[in-house]
Amino acid sequence: MTVQLGLSLPQSTMTTVDMVMPSTLHSINDDVLGVICAILDKDELKQLSAVDKRLREVSLPLLLRRVCMRIMHKEGMWQLATDAIESMLTSTAFDVVAGHTRFIDIRLSDDKDEDPLPSVLSGRLAEFLSAPFRQLHTLVFTIDEKQAQTFEDKFIMPHIEIPTVTTLMVGAYCDFMVRLCPNVEHLATYGWIWLHSRRGLIAVASEAKMLKHFEMNEWWSANLLQAVYDAMPSIQNLTLDGGPLRGTLQDLVPILSQFKTLKKLGLVDASCLHVGFNPPRCGNAYMGPNGAEVRRKRLHQS
Repeated sequence: MTVQLGLSLPQSTMTTVDMVMPSTLHSINDDVLGVICAILDKDELKQLSAVDKRLREVSLPLLLRRVCMRIMHKEGMWQLATDAIESMLTSTAFDVVAGHTRFIDIRLSDDKDEDPLPSVLSGRLAEFLSAPFRQLHTLVFTIDEKQAQTFEDKFIMPHIEIPTVTTLMVGAYCDFMVRLCPNVEHLATYGWIWLHSRRGLIAVASEAKMLKHFEMNEWWSANLLQAVYDAMPSIQNLTLDGGPLRGTLQDLVPILSQFKTLKKLGLVDASCLHVGFNPPRCGNAYMGPNGAEVRRKRLHQS
């Protein structure tokens, strides 16, 4: 489990940074100071932000670039998520965070299906995403598929729009997020999707007017690739992630040739293309070509 939603701004404390300020950082212009801050680690930036207003203004944009809420397979995880969102929305620092955040990562999953979903969570999460994230460009959003419909209903009704997002990664059955990001240019799946979830994602991707790059984890087949072409014939970048092809690479080539504006094509690993490249899996030479012979030689040597 990872929850990174701490929003209390650093308090002024005497640090080693204070001792060197008069003769060093105070005499540096903002451009140079920004370069220095960019190479500092998070703890050093926190110390710097506690010194004075000028250093806080330079360091906070670097400290508050990412908001991550990853609660996976944890007892009471839905309540943990609710508490985290409530804490953020009521924080006096929320406006500052919203003004600087560039990357939001929300991943909530309960594989045990034992904890009840608080009725307020989906609405509060919708309120959170409605905040004015003026610099937000990347959004990762994956919700336990059994709860996806609940979140979709809450997100669609208030007509949320996140126009600054250009890169969107979604989990299975989270395709409704595409409509919330009208300017998305890069749409990808976070992990595997399947069955109706892939059909829904392909269909809604066809509505994304600015889309340039489509990326999906699947067992690719000619029929699936044809569906992508029918929905996105003008796509510029296409990434076929996932497992072994359903069929052969030769089956896909005629369809790929129909993408007249395609500039970049990403394929699954060579060992998944059925072209005769079958390296040992997980570094185990016994499972590769002539594995039995390798094993016999090893046993003989021992």
